[in-house]
Amino acid sequence: MKKWRDRVKALIEPLKTEDVLWNNEVEANFFVSRILGLCEIMMILALALELAGVFQVGLSMIVKLLLLETVLTGTSVVCTWYFKGNRKWLKYLLCVTAVSVTTSLYCMLDYDVMLLLALPVVLSCRYYSKKFTKNIAMLTTLLIVASTFVTAWRGMLDLNYVTLKSGTMEVGSRLLDSVMSYGYDKGQYLFDLVSNALLSRLMLFSIIAAACTEFADKGHKMILEQQQILTKTARISTELSLATDIQTAMLPCIFPAFPEHEEVALFATMNPAKEVGGDFYDYFRVDDDHIAFLIADVSGKGVGAALFMMIAKTLLKNEALSGKTVEEICSNVNQQLCENNDAQLFVTCWMGILTLSTGTLSYVNAGHNPPLICRKGETFEYIRGQHDVALAFFDDSEYHAHDIPIQQGDALFLYTDGVTEAQNEKNELYGEERLREVLNKNIGKLPHEMIPVIKEEIEAYCNGAEQFDDITMLMSMLR
Repeated sequence: MKKWRDRVKALIEPLKTEDVLWNNEVEANFFVSRILGLCEIMMILALALELAGVFQVGLSMIVKLLLLETVLTGTSVVCTWYFKGNRKWLKYLLCVTAVSVTTSLYCMLDYDVMLLLALPVVLSCRYYSKKFTKNIAMLTTLLIVASTFVTAWRGMLDLNYVTLKSGTMEVGSRLLDSVMSYGYDKGQYLFDLVSNALLSRLMLFSIIAAACTEFADKGHKMILEQQQILTKTARISTELSLATDIQTAMLPCIFPAFPEHEEVALFATMNPAKEVGGDFYDYFRVDDDHIAFLIADVSGKGVGAALFMMIAKTLLKNEALSGKTVEEICSNVNQQLCENNDAQLFVTCWMGILTLSTGTLSYVNAGHNPPLICRKGETFEYIRGQHDVALAFFDDSEYHAHDIPIQQGDALFLYTDGVTEAQNEKNELYGEERLREVLNKNIGKLPHEMIPVIKEEIEAYCNGAEQFDDITMLMSMLR
């Protein structure tokens, strides 16, 4: 019972959007941490080269900044892996660290790291949050502006943006003081700084930031659309699985079918395809002298066909148990199925009632595949007599019964089109003639022996090709 409740719950409860977005955020945390890990390696190398005097800048602030950013980056990476990316604050720590690292490197290396300024906003768009990417872009912009002026004042920015005459100048504790001591106008210095250094960087950064913001927004919508598709797919899969189980549970599966009538051997199976169809069979004792058995196939696929199948099966059995003839059964069921049949489904059906005392089988073929009969000492041949319209096709359809004698040793084989229309990897059908040949090769087998043989032959013929339709078989024998 719990299994059914769980499956119904999975059917009616959609996947949570929050869970999908959170899983993406965790993955993004690991992605950003790996990129910061590469930055960590770069800063450790830069720090080692600075301490070794390779850069020969001689400013203690560079060493302090490199050391600070190395510690901050290492802490962010370690936190991500320690908490397995599963903390809300990790994305803020990681992206703020990225902003801090890039702006610090920008202060130290100036033009060589211009493209690195875009790294934080590029990383932030991996979270697929337009708002978050915008915030990181604004923070990066503020720090770019601030670092540009601070480094121009403190002396950690080169003079590529300042036009000076040839010669040398004395470098003081601040770059601004050195420039002013050379007689360079402070207003001109500020104008050159903004026009030649800051604006070009901000223009490049704004283009990249705009593209990343748009990408983050599109990514967010893509995740939501994908989540909706997954929800629908999971719902459909659960519906089909539930319908298959219900469909299978509705079919009788106790054998021998009639313990009180040992002279009647009957066996049946239904192997559903991945996509639920409407195949069904049934057998039951009408009274002490009559046994009914049938096989049918509802048009269409899915849950609707499975529900229609259950209705048709119930109506056929109820009408038969009321003592009506087989043509009356089909006529009454046809009229009932036609009522409110908005889905315009129909049922092909072969139904027979065997009178044990006389050995007469009265049957109606309502648009179904022709069965095969094997007389004692002979071979299986198709019964290709006239058949009537499928049930639920027209409300005024007429059905006609046909009587055939059934003697000891005779066998009757019923099937649905899933048998003859089974396909191999070349899309070739199994076919009626191949079915007849296999049956004739195994003449003498009882129903519970014959049907597994046919099933194995079909599987061997298909050779792993996907099953597109239900495969249903019923065989009866009078012994």
